[in-house]
Amino acid sequence: MSAIRALADQLARGSDDDLRRLLSVRPDLVLPPVPDFAALSARASTRVSVQRALDNLSRPRLQVLEALVVLHEEQPEPVSHEDLAAAFTSARAEALDELLSDLVQRALVVVTESGALLPVGALADALGPYPAGLGRPFRTLARTVPGFGAALVQAMERAAPGTAAPSSPTSASAARALARRAAAPASGQAPRADAPAEARSLLPRLRGSPVGSAATGDGPATPPAVRWLLDRCLLVPLDALHVELPRGVGRALRDGAVFDSLDLLPPTDAGRSTRRSLRDNAAFGAVAETLRLVTALLTLVTGTPGARCAPAGWACVSCGGSARHGGAPTPRPAGCWNSPPPPDSSPSTPTTPAGRSPAPGPGTPSDATPSGSSSWRGGSRGPAHRRWRDPGCPTARPSTPWPPRSRVPMHPWCVGISSRSPSS
Repeated sequence: MSAIRALADQLARGSDDDLRRLLSVRPDLVLPPVPDFAALSARASTRVSVQRALDNLSRPRLQVLEALVVLHEEQPEPVSHEDLAAAFTSARAEALDELLSDLVQRALVVVTESGALLPVGALADALGPYPAGLGRPFRTLARTVPGFGAALVQAMERAAPGTAAPSSPTSASAARALARRAAAPASGQAPRADAPAEARSLLPRLRGSPVGSAATGDGPATPPAVRWLLDRCLLVPLDALHVELPRGVGRALRDGAVFDSLDLLPPTDAGRSTRRSLRDNAAFGAVAETLRLVTALLTLVTGTPGARCAPAGWACVSCGGSARHGGAPTPRPAGCWNSPPPPDSSPSTPTTPAGRSPAPGPGTPSDATPSGSSSWRGGSRGPAHRRWRDPGCPTARPSTPWPPRSRVPMHPWCVGISSRSPSS
């Protein structure tokens, strides 16, 4: 029976509360609506849905799933509860049963009619090629790594005395034979009793991570211990500089277990601290960067003063141009900032960018504006950005005198303004 059909039967046997609980922990299964349990189980078995469900799991739940996938890949049959418990060196039965019950409710583990356990279809792909920090099985490496199938056949010829080998072994049969021998630590396959001392000390380094760095060529750069392990397929050459520890050898190094224990307790905070010198260097760097930006800004304002946009003489400088000049990120939205006029400037003769007409200031007749102001005022059909914005200053507006206000501004915290009305 396939895992999808077994999951459909499991969902059909459940109650309405079980279904509501499943849809609450996996909301991606709700929409679009499905017609039956077969369609719901197929959706729950897709890799995208399984990956979303794995993102919300704790470490012990992931350990149970990884152990189940490892056992199921070694023998493509439902895994018994006893075999799953034996995959942990030390684990409380009550905690394991509680975790399994939660994973069954999340539709990540299927319970068959006989009580055995099955992972959902895409669980192995979602967990990745190295579940529980173990390498790939011998048969998978024989199919994917070039030349490793022939190396497996040659390794069968180096079998220990008294080990029966097939008369004409193939890569598949050699992979099965090596997997059986690696699963029996008494046979001395991983590592063998006659292995060099360097080889026996090299294998435990890959106990927690199956991929390591080592020269794998035929030249003198390859250490003798690595060459001894490669010839007996205890290590698999991935390329000229990397090797992989097969899954059977990795489990033999763990005494046949997948995990040492269930990590039921959350990790404790080690209370990491930062050195004073590191903090000082970061602070000095921030201060130096601030001084650099301020110096670049002063240089920009001194060399290219902004145009005065109001009769009071205040200048408008583009923030975007200032940021580009100083090498800082451009603010979004880009605006402008105002700077006071120089001491020798006159507020009655404001300067404007090219193409802009100055507004009449105090004491300036309205008919004394330069030529072109009437066309600017009458150009109601012109582009809005040409009449109201300046390319160098995205937020600039035509400067006009402040109109007289008949009411108190809304912000009472402005300097010199009271929140009370004039009549009060």
